[in-house]
Amino acid sequence: MTTKLKRIQVYATKELHKRLEIAASHPKVSKSEIVKRALELYLSEEQEAMRNNPILRRLDRMTRESEKLRQRLVVLSEAHALYVRYFLTLVPAPPNEEREAARAEGAARFESYREALETILSDRSRYLFDGVEDALIGKSDFFTNEELDRLHQPAPARGGAS
Repeated sequence: MTTKLKRIQVYATKELHKRLEIAASHPKVSKSEIVKRALELYLSEEQEAMRNNPILRRLDRMTRESEKLRQRLVVLSEAHALYVRYFLTLVPAPPNEEREAARAEGAARFESYREALETILSDRSRYLFDGVEDALIGKSDFFTNEELDRLHQPAPARGGAS
């Protein structure tokens, strides 16, 4: 007698095996049928979606964090470039006899700039970045909580007999 079913071998703990024996002791229910149903349930699309849902949530959170970091880098780079452009276009080259004094003044200004930048970066409120995020990141760019919850719910049953 040939069958279309494939044979598998499963190892189980004593407790799980005992529960399988009890479940299979009912009439018209075999161990094979119980294991087959368990595998179908475990491998179903609904269960797959429930297993992947935490991954989707984590990926969405990582995407948001990555986008915030990218935007902050853009703002810092543009601000620095704007400062350098301003400095280079508005400050004339000093005459030869004043170059040493200009270098000392430049060093003092640079130190002042560095200290101001350090103060701004140490401030945790960073209002500039909050405004940039509000302007550039829309809520439609990411999953909503409702969409993530819908992904967690079992998919509707499809038509057709199994």
